[in-house]
Amino acid sequence: MASATSSDTWRPVLGQLAQNYTVVAPDLLGMGARRSPGPTIRWPAYANGMRDLLSVLEIDRATVIGHSLGGGVAAQFAYQFPERCERLVLVGSGGSGDP
Repeated sequence: MASATSSDTWRPVLGQLAQNYTVVAPDLLGMGARRSPGPTIRWPAYANGMRDLLSVLEIDRATVIGHSLGGGVAAQFAYQFPERCERLVLVGSGGSGDP
């Protein structure tokens, strides 16, 4: 069973999306299979991590999709790096304030 804090929640649709798109479904730092307690990470830092991941993968622009906390991070990414965000999709998103 997929954890709500894991990219595994996207598993049912990843295959379909991957038929036509390059799909990257990372877990946020401190979340997912290697979930560990630690300092609270703020959305701007998560957005910086997404930017860094895309840079390492040599992806200049992306459609960014976020769910729950990931929606807040996706919105922050679009705000901080509009030149890197082709489209923004929010699904049941958090994002109205600091987590």
